[in-house]
Amino acid sequence: MLAATSSATETVRVDVNAMPRVVFTGDSQTCGRVGARDYPQMLSWEMPVRVINTGVGGTNTTHLLSETSGGSAQVAKGEKVVKGTKVGWGAGPYPGQKIRLGRREYVIDRIEVVSHADRQANLWLTEPAQEDFAGGDYAIEAGWRVRVAQYRPDYACFMYSVNDTGRTSEQFIENLKEIVERTKTLGAQPILLSGVPLMDAAKGGSHPGGNDRVKVRERDLIEFSSRNDIPFGNVFGVLMLLDEPCTAVWVDTVHPTTDGSLAALNALRSIFRDLGLADNPYYVRGYRAAAELASPETGLVTFTTSQPDYDVSNRPNESQFSLKAIHVRDEYGLISSADGEAVESETPIVLEFGVGDAEAVGSAQVEIVTPSEVRVAWFDWDKEAWQDLARGRGRIAAGIPKDALRGACRKGAIWLAVSGGGKIALDYAAVVLGGDVAPFRPKRAKGPIVWPRAGELEWQAEDNRVANGDLTEAGDGAPAHWRRQGDQALYLRPGVVAEGTGGFTKGRLIDLFKSAGQQFTRTVRPLDMLTVAEGPEGALGNFLIAQVVDDETVRVRRFPKDEASGLRFRIARTSGCGAVPGGCMIESRGESGWETAVRIAEPGRYRLGFFFRVYDPANMNAADRPGDAASVTVGIGGNTLAAADSLESSYQWQRKWLEFDAPQAGQIVIRASSKSDVAVQYTGFTAQKR
Repeated sequence: MLAATSSATETVRVDVNAMPRVVFTGDSQTCGRVGARDYPQMLSWEMPVRVINTGVGGTNTTHLLSETSGGSAQVAKGEKVVKGTKVGWGAGPYPGQKIRLGRREYVIDRIEVVSHADRQANLWLTEPAQEDFAGGDYAIEAGWRVRVAQYRPDYACFMYSVNDTGRTSEQFIENLKEIVERTKTLGAQPILLSGVPLMDAAKGGSHPGGNDRVKVRERDLIEFSSRNDIPFGNVFGVLMLLDEPCTAVWVDTVHPTTDGSLAALNALRSIFRDLGLADNPYYVRGYRAAAELASPETGLVTFTTSQPDYDVSNRPNESQFSLKAIHVRDEYGLISSADGEAVESETPIVLEFGVGDAEAVGSAQVEIVTPSEVRVAWFDWDKEAWQDLARGRGRIAAGIPKDALRGACRKGAIWLAVSGGGKIALDYAAVVLGGDVAPFRPKRAKGPIVWPRAGELEWQAEDNRVANGDLTEAGDGAPAHWRRQGDQALYLRPGVVAEGTGGFTKGRLIDLFKSAGQQFTRTVRPLDMLTVAEGPEGALGNFLIAQVVDDETVRVRRFPKDEASGLRFRIARTSGCGAVPGGCMIESRGESGWETAVRIAEPGRYRLGFFFRVYDPANMNAADRPGDAASVTVGIGGNTLAAADSLESSYQWQRKWLEFDAPQAGQIVIRASSKSDVAVQYTGFTAQKR
């Protein structure tokens, strides 16, 4: 673990610039496509770092390091639109990069893809062309300056793999080497992530590529990061293990959903903790409040960081992702300095300032710069009310009364509200702390940092006090040693659930499979896998079940080229947790659940581990996450020893640990349930003495 502070100083200015600056870049899996939130932005909601996302759809490591050319470009003097034919502009560039057209150089404002198939695209310039140009004598600068170097980051995180599969390992590693060397030259710490798996044919999806090729990039990243002590998060490997049906990506088969980015979040949480970044006590989080100013943490909408391919209104719109959109949507950048560029809001702005140990804070001076007439207030947690601090416009400076500082601090933060009679414009905000305080100093890795950690996802049967923890022993329709509670408690085992003869037919596309005489509504579930072993080439292989339409019809994720009939098929349930041998699981829903008893021979500290996921295929979408659904409790003699009932749930398997103290020898009872009518599945239980 890395240290976080230096020697004490008299004051610390807590503003946006007090947070270590982290640049994230990569391909479209970093962008947050299909209406999903990007993982860097989600990280900014919880980590005390300044997040900047410069991902580019279609890009690879070469686009980051080398100029782009090829095809032809054309623009007329006085025009801002450069028309490209047979160009690769759909895979970048990024607004702000320079393009040389003959002997003239311009700055790119935005990119508009006219036709991916015909490789036609337009570049919009920040100024009119100074002369006519037509031909192939053009070049777009490498992405490095604009996407990384200009931000002077403390850390730079790169997610590349799926778009680099056309390279040899030697070529890919050579690019990684240059990326790392350039990052260190900037004085920044490099971090590497592998990408999200594709929903390819083997997984029952229609992506034309294959994860076997992406796996080569995974091995390259593991080897390179290990050899060079570069922090590395193996997102690809974890999702291949824990997400067999590839729920992490949207139906387009390549772009992660908001929920699908949880693996990247988990990787970065772990790496940032190891780097000491989570220990930074000084941060700023901004929010827009509801129409009425309520208590902090209620009805708040967080400030945005710039998300690639989102326009000035924060809507997905690739062709309107411009320099202005990047600037306007980076709302933390707008309040980082008093430069006349402000965040605007129709409702009160609420600011959370991380101030660290309240006992060390001797004074707190608030500084606000605004062109609006505003009221500035601080929240008094002792009185549970907003207290006036100052009113006015321009530069406002006022101190929170010294005798009120303890009431102003809660969980290491002070909350301010800026409100007014109309639209509010906030140009700068800071809290200057005095006392026994010291600035946070970002540190660098001094050894290997890898996620997942060794043993983090490996399920071990040895020294496991939970009998049948992998649920593979069956008895009377239930796992041995487990008790069903309620009709909606299900025991699910892998194996063939339906087979026979059927064929593909047209629904929305050729996405329906029909078989007469079946009872699919009783036997098959979404995320089961249909397999055809013999027949026309286009109808062979795996087809993930997306929906059970009726007794004789299912809808599939992968579409055959042509309709086909008379196909021998089988449908199997195979989506158990890959980390737990056997593929078995229990499911809880509503009031139903499962219990097992564990014999404890001696009192002491114990740790319960388990894997869980939400199963709700009908409600999976690109933007939302399943929410807090799982509940696991440990009790003895009617008393609860521990409870995990605020678990971050996902459609991918997650592993969690619950520690508890057994006060005496005896039987403890483990209960796994759901907090609602949403189904939660569990497997891989372990209980060990600490």
